[in-house]
Amino acid sequence: MADTEHDQATAIPEPPGLLIAVLASICIATLGINTLPLLLGSVIDGLEIGERQGGLVGTVELGAVALVSLLLAPLLGRWRRNRIAILGGFIAVLGYVVSAASEAYTLVLLGRLICGAGAGAVMAAGNAALAASDNPDGLMARVMLVVGVGAAILLGTLPLALGPWGYPGGYLVLACITLLCLPLMRNLPPPPRRGIAATTGKIRHPLLGGLLILAIFLDAISQEGLWAFSERIGEISGLTIEEVGIVLAFTTLAGVAGSILAYVLSNRIGRGPPLAIGLGIGAVARWTLASASEPATYSIAQLLLGLSFFLTYPFLIGAIAELDRTGRLSALAAGIVTIGSAAGPVTAGELVAWGGYPALGVLGVGMALATALLALPTVRILAQSDDVPEES
Repeated sequence: MADTEHDQATAIPEPPGLLIAVLASICIATLGINTLPLLLGSVIDGLEIGERQGGLVGTVELGAVALVSLLLAPLLGRWRRNRIAILGGFIAVLGYVVSAASEAYTLVLLGRLICGAGAGAVMAAGNAALAASDNPDGLMARVMLVVGVGAAILLGTLPLALGPWGYPGGYLVLACITLLCLPLMRNLPPPPRRGIAATTGKIRHPLLGGLLILAIFLDAISQEGLWAFSERIGEISGLTIEEVGIVLAFTTLAGVAGSILAYVLSNRIGRGPPLAIGLGIGAVARWTLASASEPATYSIAQLLLGLSFFLTYPFLIGAIAELDRTGRLSALAAGIVTIGSAAGPVTAGELVAWGGYPALGVLGVGMALATALLALPTVRILAQSDDVPEES
């Protein structure tokens, strides 16, 4: 029980409304990522471009998210997170409007750059706020559960806008959702007071934190690369865009099941076993999805992929948040992981152009294995160190 007593002694009390505020920020920050397959396919068709150029659209947006998250990470121990998040939300809305109003490829890229910068600010503030929770694993699992349900509904209905209006209609829908979420972020907690920060400001086990960040960075390259081209793979498997939207909606619902499982297990059996199971399922799902050629295989692989990601991510990001109660490491992790996500679409586009979609399966299995080799021993060492009471 030493680790529990230590956490209770050092954790910052959870402010009222923390769940809603973090939920709104993660919703805004991940809107572009969650809808990328449908919007990327619509942009490719609407602008009549190839996979290489389409992959760059996703990479520019996610690269901006990553860069802004990294730039803001060192400042989130001092700056007010709700102001950063709300400003970032307005910038994201501007980016959606620019993207919707553009009929030229370069202007769409500019819109995605602006939107990504705003989403990066929101993501940094929201992830920093995780450190204010006594149970960051559980908080992140609950956030991903609700975000997953919302993403499922959005993926199932977004084709209704993409069909008649193309990508401009889709981007305007996301702009409206962002505007609705903006007021909910006002309750993001401020940084710890100076007295509290003095006792919690030191990062515990920085080497372990670095290894965990590297693990989810590598995993994100494969995860986002496959996700970005999910609509294209679905089309090869014989599905229409509406049917792909339904499959992706159920994929996020499978992710909700993974979030529930992560929440239930977060205080019971530790992080190691769920991580091992989730990464194993993810490796099989990525290989199967990349080589899918008919609807049933595609659908099952997508469901397993959603389950595995939502099961593993809360434990990884929760472990990182536990290492630094000021939230700086969480924000830094979000930025670096988003670099991996940004590299995913353009890497996948190059692999597809070189070796076809099955090449993404090789990337998926390799990255899942690398993630497991980095994360599982690291999480075990962290758990053992938590069992040893610190000297006063």
